[in-house]
Amino acid sequence: MASLGSLFTILVSLALVLSPVSSARAQSPPTNRNRSVRVDRQRGQVIVISNETGETILTFGLSNTFSARAFLIDEGETVAIAQSLSMNPPFEEVTTFLDIDTGEEITRLPERVYGFSEDESLLVTRAPQEMAIHSYPSLTQRCRLTGEYWRYPTGLRLSPDHRFLLVYFVSKDLDTRIPTFSSVISWIQLFDIEECERVSEFPRLWTISDPVFSDDSRFLYLGEERVCWHEFSTEGNCRFNLTTYEVEFF
Repeated sequence: MASLGSLFTILVSLALVLSPVSSARAQSPPTNRNRSVRVDRQRGQVIVISNETGETILTFGLSNTFSARAFLIDEGETVAIAQSLSMNPPFEEVTTFLDIDTGEEITRLPERVYGFSEDESLLVTRAPQEMAIHSYPSLTQRCRLTGEYWRYPTGLRLSPDHRFLLVYFVSKDLDTRIPTFSSVISWIQLFDIEECERVSEFPRLWTISDPVFSDDSRFLYLGEERVCWHEFSTEGNCRFNLTTYEVEFF
């Protein structure tokens, strides 16, 4: 099986239901664009940090969580903490959106968010037998895709016209607290989110390191080395036509 990645170190985590633990603020708070967030798996915390001073702005505690991931969104004003509270059925998962300045909960989604589009207009959630795409910040569901075993999304890329969504998947949850050292198989899937279906003509096992949508959303450029040569033994450039769903060479 083709693979985008060879070996990942699986992160060890402790975690749990959200509760603010502490708040240490600078006298002159940094701008929202100069913040970052990380999950401290040893201490079981989500920590918001000032990139200017390195100072901790706010800390959230985690416990009883199988795995967790945090996203800083809204130009640093909001942190979204996505958690899997159980590794066995029924899989209890939740994403909580909290205000950075106050630590108060804004809203929550009873699903685990695995990633946002670059403009944060869409987010992707995953369940054992389905994947869903929601609008943000309304959290309204755009579409739900079922019928396949959805693995673990690790990255998203949206076409400029917001019709096509490219999702990177891996075979293991990289945020799990159970350590393992086996390789992680990766693949890509392309979705038409207006029709709410996977583009079956786009092979998920293509090894594409950096696919790029054209500005007019007519093509997905695949790169000359990974797909053009390995899949078609053709030197040069190739692209996936998003109208005909065929590969073109140029």
